[in-house]
Amino acid sequence: MQLPIGPMLPTVTLMAVGAAMYLLREIPMRLMHAIGWASTVTLTVNNDDPCFDWLNEWLATHSYAKRARTLKVETGRDSNDHWTVSPGYGTHWFWDKGLVIITRSVTESKAVSWKRPESFIVRTIGRTQGQIRKIINYANFVQKQADSVGIRMWIGGCWTRLQGKAKRSFDTVYLPETTKNELVDCTRWFFDEPEWFVKRGIPYRQGFLFFGPPGTGKTTVVIALASKFGKPIYILNLSTIKDDNELLMALSLVPQGAIVLIEDVDAAKASEVRTEDAEQVTVDKGVTLSGLLNAIDGVAAPEGRLLIMTTNHPDKIDPAIVRSARIDKRFYFGPMAKELPIEMATRFFPDMKPGLLDAIAAIDKEYPAASWQDAFMAVERSGNVEELAKEIAIDRPVIQPPRPPSGPSLVMSVMKAG
Repeated sequence: MQLPIGPMLPTVTLMAVGAAMYLLREIPMRLMHAIGWASTVTLTVNNDDPCFDWLNEWLATHSYAKRARTLKVETGRDSNDHWTVSPGYGTHWFWDKGLVIITRSVTESKAVSWKRPESFIVRTIGRTQGQIRKIINYANFVQKQADSVGIRMWIGGCWTRLQGKAKRSFDTVYLPETTKNELVDCTRWFFDEPEWFVKRGIPYRQGFLFFGPPGTGKTTVVIALASKFGKPIYILNLSTIKDDNELLMALSLVPQGAIVLIEDVDAAKASEVRTEDAEQVTVDKGVTLSGLLNAIDGVAAPEGRLLIMTTNHPDKIDPAIVRSARIDKRFYFGPMAKELPIEMATRFFPDMKPGLLDAIAAIDKEYPAASWQDAFMAVERSGNVEELAKEIAIDRPVIQPPRPPSGPSLVMSVMKAG
């Protein structure tokens, strides 16, 4: 039986034309994608990488930021205005030694985090990476010229940027000159000589332990070192990390050339001294001693970072944590030696208040830097030099040096410092 083609022909023709038009509609889009792929270079930067902050700082200072119609404001970034504006979400086209196309986007995520995942997609015209590399290098340069130290803390499973600290000159760190020089020389040598480690088959890592009573300047020195060498600080709070795997992941995401700071390491359960019949400190959850040791210098431990631990109670730290090769230098921070309060007073009071030197000389005990700082601030507020002796003696007993942690063949620098 022959089918009646005539009546069905219009329908078949319409279906064929529709299918052809659908396919043709894809051609311009595919053609545009092909042209874009062949004529542009694309870079994606997520906000869990420090480069995201470099680009954000660069965009905020770029002339285009004053012309952009979509903006994003961030507070606590500028020391004068306390806020900065940078191009916001969306696509931005501008000229910077060539056409630059930047798309800033945010991704909704079900993961528990204190910040929303953001990204920059940077496109430049051409088939070479030269322009993008120049942008990244310049953005890094802009970041290093900033008047603050970049600080990140491990929060909610990622490194979250915190408000930066004002850069601290070593001239405002009140230590004996020999101690300052030792700190600076050790740090400079580590960051400048990675090849020395490679040639000798030594893991490219270095660790410092700063120990001593509160208020003696341990954290201040960390900020001063970061300021002097233009390095970011990555802060780890061991008590907030859920397990050993998270600790290892956190350290593996720290970029080379950074300073990792673990403050009050003695407060972490994993760092407690083991008893004679215990091989391992066990906890219901959190970081274990074994996990901490492996993260510091195990097979999977990252390299290229300076690890600094601080503690007020070095005798509470398990010796395995501070042994040689994990901690290379130990520095004791105690009360300020006699000449250092005078150095601090000269900086606080350039014109030197009458009677202040005599008031300092009359104090026959040694106190930490924080106590002297509070006392000088009291003198400034009241305008009365007599406040010095009253303020510094308020509930501040004389500091006795703590027992240093044990450890074989470890170089140790004991100092009176502020």
